[in-house]
This record gives sequence, structure tokens and C-alpha cells, in this order.
Amino acid sequence: QSPPALYRRIVENVSPNTKIVLTGAPGDLESNPEFKSLLELPGVSFDDSVFEDLIPVLRGAQLVISVDTALMHLAVAVGAPTVCLASAAYVGEIVPYDSAIAPDNVRFLYHTMECEGCLGDCVLPMENGMYPCVARLDQDQVIAGVSEILRN
Repeated sequence: QSPPALYRRIVENVSPNTKIVLTGAPGDLESNPEFKSLLELPGVSFDDSVFEDLIPVLRGAQLVISVDTALMHLAVAVGAPTVCLASAAYVGEIVPYDSAIAPDNVRFLYHTMECEGCLGDCVLPMENGMYPCVARLDQDQVIAGVSEILRN
């Protein structure tokens, strides 16, 4: 998953009056304590609701930013403007969607790798505790993509 530092940059680059909701399963913050510091930022909260309760939240969102998870696909399906921070592991398999069927409300960001499509069976050494394709995701590209969607 992308590091908390990236999400911090995203929060710092949106309007200070923006309500930001981090979502996850019950226990996710305890399993990933490095993300707790994000909740100290103004306007940031955590929601561990089940999918059916998140649907209205997703429908009302100005933007959903997610890694390649069921929540990301659900956000796209309900029409929420969505940025997927993808690893290269499932490129060509699950993400990005084929251009013939991709809706206009989703943008996939990932770092191209020679080994993309490995389906999560990475043979490369970790970089800063992440798979290389995740660690090398261009944070400036992410910020630009988020800003562009929020402007429209």
C-alpha cells in the first residue's frame, strides 16, 4: 500500500475545508498504526463501516482515492470520481480497465515495470517496505491527478 506520507501530501494539497474520510475494516488502524497520524490532520476522520453503509458516502464524494481494492471498484461502480493508486502487479489483469469499457470517472495511476502483471508474486527486493512498483509511484503525478479531478 502507498505510504502515509503520500496521503499526508494529498491532504495538505486539498482545500483546508475539505472533509476527508479514511476508510478501512475494523482493526485496520491497529494493524497499521503508521496511518493514525493522518487522523490528527484537520478535517480527517476514519470510517470502518461495511460496504452497504459506505455506498451513500461514496456517491456523495467529490473524489475517492484508493489502492486497487474492492472499495475502489465499488466507488467506480457507483459513479464516484476515483483515483486508483495501483501497483503494477495486476496491470493487464484487473487494472487499468480496458479503454473500451472504462468509465470516465476513474483514473489509474501506477509505475510501469518490466515485471508488471506478476499478480503479486514479486521477485524484486522491497523498497522502503513496499513493492518497488508501489514505492516508485510518482507522488507529484498523484497530486496533479487529484488536483485536476477536484478542479473539474
